[in-house]
This record gives sequence, C-alpha cells and structure tokens, in this order.
Amino acid sequence: MRQGLRLPPSAPSSPSHGVCCRSPYWPACSGHAARCALISLAGANVATGALVGCLLVSIIVTPVVDRLHLPFAALGFSAVVSMIPGFLLFQAASAVVEVVSLGTRAPVTLLTSIAANGATAFLVILAMTFGLILPRMLLEGHS
Repeated sequence: MRQGLRLPPSAPSSPSHGVCCRSPYWPACSGHAARCALISLAGANVATGALVGCLLVSIIVTPVVDRLHLPFAALGFSAVVSMIPGFLLFQAASAVVEVVSLGTRAPVTLLTSIAANGATAFLVILAMTFGLILPRMLLEGHS
C-alpha cells in the first residue's frame, strides 16, 4: 500500500506569513519546501531540515537585501519564522509545569519528554541560526 506525502503541520503557514507581513514570500516558500521535502521524503530530522531550509533562504535573500539596501533581518527572519519549533517548546514548558505540580510523584517519562522536546527545540533553533548567518557572512559584499 502506498503512503501519501506527509507534511509537517506548519507547512501551510510559511507562505501565509510572508503575505501577512507584506514581505516577498517566495524565499519562505522555497526554504519551507526544502525543509518539508527533506523531512518527508528523505527522512531527515527536524533540525537538519531547518538548517537546509534556512541556508536556502539566506542564499536567496542575501543578494536581494544587498541590492535593494534592505535589512537582512526583516526579510530573512520573516521567511523562516514558521520553522521555529514552538510546539516543542510549549510541550516542554507544559511538562515542566506538570513536574512542578506533581513534585516527587512525577513519572520519569515526563522528565524524558522535557529533555527530548527541549533538546530538539534547541537544536532546531541552533540550526536555524547557523543556516541564516553563515551564508550571509560568506556572501556579504559579493553580490
């Protein structure tokens, strides 16, 4: 039996965010499409998908902002904001609140979910940071 393409829940939010912020949404669409393709088709993890998506966005946006004299943060961040792992952060925060309320009766699985969600969110944010900054640093002044 053939399975269909599974997209992350945030897939529809990328182009809509660019439209709402009145920024060009094609960098966001291309970065998010690369992220979704890596995760869904190649089986990559979320952090790797975010890294490649942000690299692509940064490579596209850097020459545009240099030529038009626009702030990189405005276009770059608006294109990748939908990749921020908010769900993982909220899951970890919710589990922390539950541990605090349960005290010593908190199950070990709750602690492992805090560690797993927190570590994954941290790695995604780190990958996004490097994905946006490295191409900008390397391409700055070459366009």
